[in-house]
Amino acid sequence: MQYCSHDRVSNGLILASTLKQYIQSRFDWNRSNMMDSIKIKKAGLQQPCGNNAVKWSIRIVISAFIGVILTVTGFSDSSVQKNGPRSEAMPTPARICHSDNEKAWVSVSGFAHLLLFYGRGPTDLPSFTSGDLMVKALTDEQTAILAFGKSPFVQTRNGLRYFLYDDPTFHTDVGEVHRDQCLATFADLNMSLEIPIHLKSGNYTISNLLSESVANFSLDQREPAWTAMAYVKYLAPQKEWVNRFGERTSFSQLVKHLFLVDLNSQSCAGIHIFEALVRIYNADEHYAILDNETRKQLNSYLKATIHEIVQNQQADGGWKKQWCASVNDDIGKMTPIEARLLVTGHLLQILNELDSQWRPTNMVYVRAAEWIKQVLNSPNTHYDVFWLCPFTHGVLNARSILMHYPKDDLNFVNSFHNTE
Repeated sequence: MQYCSHDRVSNGLILASTLKQYIQSRFDWNRSNMMDSIKIKKAGLQQPCGNNAVKWSIRIVISAFIGVILTVTGFSDSSVQKNGPRSEAMPTPARICHSDNEKAWVSVSGFAHLLLFYGRGPTDLPSFTSGDLMVKALTDEQTAILAFGKSPFVQTRNGLRYFLYDDPTFHTDVGEVHRDQCLATFADLNMSLEIPIHLKSGNYTISNLLSESVANFSLDQREPAWTAMAYVKYLAPQKEWVNRFGERTSFSQLVKHLFLVDLNSQSCAGIHIFEALVRIYNADEHYAILDNETRKQLNSYLKATIHEIVQNQQADGGWKKQWCASVNDDIGKMTPIEARLLVTGHLLQILNELDSQWRPTNMVYVRAAEWIKQVLNSPNTHYDVFWLCPFTHGVLNARSILMHYPKDDLNFVNSFHNTE
């Protein structure tokens, strides 16, 4: 099973369901103002000419064709709403990402989340009307400065990295919220290590992000989950790596370390640690990157953890913050509903990445998806930018499941994980 999350069927479906509206609102462009309608408002990208203009015209025609297919096959938003409450359309991040609050979501971390939701194709967002425009802001320094206000890049002797948000050393408010967040996002998007990153001082590639990460890797880094997920994509089938201090680390050592991480010290109720271990398991199925002892330990961990997750699912279909015994019930500044949406969205995404032998019963997925739908469509739900993270981790899967749920047959759930 190929575990790249962006390639899941559900991602294509959410793009498809919003694409028709996107095309209809833009198909009456004339040739002279077409690119003015889709360029980044802040970045001021150059208008294409010649072959590039032709390429964009072809994209519009193809997108219009997809809109027709959506109508014929019944995947348009209007048809979804007519199919009853189970297929009721759920909102997209456009509900919380407005032109008047761009400072809150036009950020390195914000774009990393939005790319997981939309991929590199069309969006329904203001200003950034395609994922490619967000990728450009993350891989081109001039565009990044225009979008974020300053450069997020740090050049090092070992390669390139992004600033960490609120890094006390560099005193910057522009950068990743989690170490290697962008590298992990590029991995989820199946982006090649050879894709260029343009800085004013010279040209780099994504491989330079990887080399810098490896050079400074340490098992005691604060949030190892994103690093682990990036390495699974970009290092496997290689089983180990060496940092700049000559310290050698293997995937087996990394797994054993992740077992010991205090989940209460991690973001998102520690669920990304569980996600990283699932990704490593999936990679090991392909490349045998673990030793036999660690493989058995990981199998035991997954069996126990998935059982615990299923047991802790609430009667309404969602989960509380304490999704497993290792996590406390302290929700901090979040409201109870915010904490539950955060946890339920994350868990639904990761459960949907499980190999067939680990997947819980189909009703676990359906009940979680129903709960997410009810919360997001409730008139009592007041959206703010906090919801961006739960959106990208849960809504895609929830919407896909509910749109295609045959009333008398739950076997459809098994088709929503990648079997390539």
